[in-house]
Amino acid sequence: MKTIIDILKSLYFWTFFSVITCVVFLSILVHKFIYVLLGKDRFDLASHNWTCRWGKIILLLTPGWKVKIEGFDNIPIESNQKLVIVANHESMTDIWILCYLQIQFRWLAKAELFKIPIIGQAMHLAGYIPVVRGNKKSHQEAMDASAEWIKKGIPMLFFPEGTRSKTSELRPFKMGAFKLARDTQASILPVVLKGAGHLLPKGSPVPKSATVQVHILPVVPPPEPESDLQGYADNVREMIQTNRDAME
Repeated sequence: MKTIIDILKSLYFWTFFSVITCVVFLSILVHKFIYVLLGKDRFDLASHNWTCRWGKIILLLTPGWKVKIEGFDNIPIESNQKLVIVANHESMTDIWILCYLQIQFRWLAKAELFKIPIIGQAMHLAGYIPVVRGNKKSHQEAMDASAEWIKKGIPMLFFPEGTRSKTSELRPFKMGAFKLARDTQASILPVVLKGAGHLLPKGSPVPKSATVQVHILPVVPPPEPESDLQGYADNVREMIQTNRDAME
């Protein structure tokens, strides 16, 4: 049963969330208008930066939420290095947390999110990629779009579990991210999340106090064209699981 405090926390969070989302969306529209007027082609970079500000503000201004990150040195500094970022999936807050990577990236999201007013339009403008679950054509189109971003030097982010894990044990990894890495010869940057599932528990509108730990692991070289892709994916999954288990 909800208490008065829970109701107030929920009211504060969702009101704040709605306001900051509207502000960021309008900022993206203004940037688009300015870039079109100036004839520049770097709007997508600006819109992702605004999206990351959105995520960081939500995390910073929600009482009781903290994020601790280790391993920034493992993010490649070479601007031309092809990267596929893979992270375990705990919560709808994961994408906000990954804004702390402080790098450009694009990500796949279920198509339903792009239908949400304001958020969906902002995601389209930022260059994020919709995918319809279970639809092979949509999946292939998403992979093709992802490959194009990687060719431009922009990393792609995947949650290879597909859906959130409800336990400390990672779900089996889907192969899309690893096929993309093989086909584009992109390295894998594994990222470990622990505690994100406690911030906004699935099915509850009430934010909870929690600290999220983030470990950025060393880059894994691209899979060889003829290598065992399942074994490669399993090794990356084991790296993430082992490091997650080792976190306090």
